[in-house]
Amino acid sequence: MKLTKRLTICAAAALLVTVALVFMPTSLANANSALQRYEGVDAMGAIMRGENPIVVEHEQLTFDLTSFPTVGTQDGYDGKVTAEYTFYNPSDYTITATLLFPFGTLPYYYDLGADDAQVIDSYALTVNGNAVDTRLRHTLSGYKYGKFDTTRQLALIRDDYVTDSFFSPDLTVTRYDFAYGGTTQVDLNGTLCAAFDFINSADRRIVFPGSPNLYIRGAVTRAGIWVDLDDTLTVYVLGTPYAQFPDWKFYKNGSLRDEEQCSLDVALTSTSTLTFEEFVMASRTENSPVSKVDLYNAAVAELSDEYDNGIVITTADFGSGFERLLMRWYEYDITLDPNERVLNSVTAPIYPYIYDDYDPPKYDYTYLLSPATTWSSFGDIDIFIRTDSFLLGSAPEGFTKTEDGYALSLDGLPDGELTFTLCASEDPERSSSGGLTVLYIVLIATALILLIAAVAGGIIAAIVIACLHARKKI
Repeated sequence: MKLTKRLTICAAAALLVTVALVFMPTSLANANSALQRYEGVDAMGAIMRGENPIVVEHEQLTFDLTSFPTVGTQDGYDGKVTAEYTFYNPSDYTITATLLFPFGTLPYYYDLGADDAQVIDSYALTVNGNAVDTRLRHTLSGYKYGKFDTTRQLALIRDDYVTDSFFSPDLTVTRYDFAYGGTTQVDLNGTLCAAFDFINSADRRIVFPGSPNLYIRGAVTRAGIWVDLDDTLTVYVLGTPYAQFPDWKFYKNGSLRDEEQCSLDVALTSTSTLTFEEFVMASRTENSPVSKVDLYNAAVAELSDEYDNGIVITTADFGSGFERLLMRWYEYDITLDPNERVLNSVTAPIYPYIYDDYDPPKYDYTYLLSPATTWSSFGDIDIFIRTDSFLLGSAPEGFTKTEDGYALSLDGLPDGELTFTLCASEDPERSSSGGLTVLYIVLIATALILLIAAVAGGIIAAIVIACLHARKKI
């Protein structure tokens, strides 16, 4: 009977495994497969800087999308959007208004090391058909906050250094450099974290050259960074320097917990001081497209994003790597005489979100309409999508088919942003391919074999047991 029970249990287990695998969600089956969804870049229109009575009587958005982007290359894709604004000055005096057009950076599915000039040169701004002079501006982008926030971003654009309760150009910054000595109980091939404990202080900020790990115990914060024993261990203290630098502690496997602590000798080799302005500008090159004012203000915005523990998470290097994180803007001026109308046109590339887990892929486009709420008044809007692909969905709804794509007319700004999905097929199929597909098939086959073997074994065992019982009766 024991044999029968065991075989029954095996058969049940194999059956459960088989059912689980057969009905396993595709997303789970592809859990370790290659990336199948690629983040794009939201597009947005012109924003008014400051307040004045200029109104937008009409806006026309034209999306030219006859091709789709390919992951890993910028070649062959020329998707763009043209926003045409009819501005009207209802006052009895001449108005010169400053406009801002944000255009972000390249999407993640393109090489982020690519030359920005290719993107910048693909923008065109005109007023009544004539090119206008533009100024390139930079702010800390929303990469730390997620969704683009018009109010937050506009507040970051200034013509002079921002005034802050803690940061100032002459704020003292102290650099501490440490070197490693002899080692004991340290696996040099493992992952090592250097850390120290400190109590929060209103007159001091700690900046690590990298992203630290944090381990908080009440008012005490333990901050650690991944270390390479061949490099110098460097920390910056903004504000009041330490009279005695806290003791370093070292932890195995990147942990900051006491049970993972190990022994390692380290010694302070040098200290140096500089001003906060020098600290920010240290890595800036002379040919940097980012002005000193914009870089300083972006750095303050980065470092002012306080965590209650007093640690600032940043690269401590405001060079080209930091500049790649900045939102780029075109700033330009338009002048309208009393009761004058002008046509302002802005053409820019647009980069969709790619859903490569569909066959053929789907492409989601987002155009932020909410920044238009900065205008004193906004009239109607016409939207045209020129494409030979299929429109699978949109918000707002209501697009009608035209000879060269789709069209929608609205009496005013809709609630929410403009989004729409294009695809080369009217009915794309969700792809089930992925890195685990082969393994998935093998597991199912193995489970089926186990199930068959268990069932066959159970049948054989049942026959043998039945024969034995029959012999006993004889």
